[in-house]
Amino acid sequence: MFVPIDQDSELWEVAEVVMPKILEYMAERRPFVNVEEICQDICVTWGIMGEPAKNQSRSKIKNILREATRQNFRPYLRWTTRPRDGVGIIANPLDLKPDKRTAAWRKLRSAQRDLIEGLRTGGGQLQLPLDAPNSD
Repeated sequence: MFVPIDQDSELWEVAEVVMPKILEYMAERRPFVNVEEICQDICVTWGIMGEPAKNQSRSKIKNILREATRQNFRPYLRWTTRPRDGVGIIANPLDLKPDKRTAAWRKLRSAQRDLIEGLRTGGGQLQLPLDAPNSD
């Protein structure tokens, strides 16, 4: 899937693609996923993009993930910079007993919707500098 991410992309537009990908990684039972891997998975032209465009994309994805780990996905994900920038999956609904999984996945989908809506309406304003391409 190609996602046009540039300095004009709204965070919620990027989050609409990033967060379902995070849920997919959870379904694969991954313990950690790094930002670079996410970028490659959501943007088929990643390999031919220039470094400034890659930096802008990385920055937006980092900001979304940081917001998710501080807010809606806090029980499930932790932001980390070691060994690389990314998220550790600390609680996965697939680890629950079968009768609890469905409710947990519903909560995750709801958290995803709330995050995207918060970014769209400004209720989930990030407290990070969004204009700096290398804001780490």
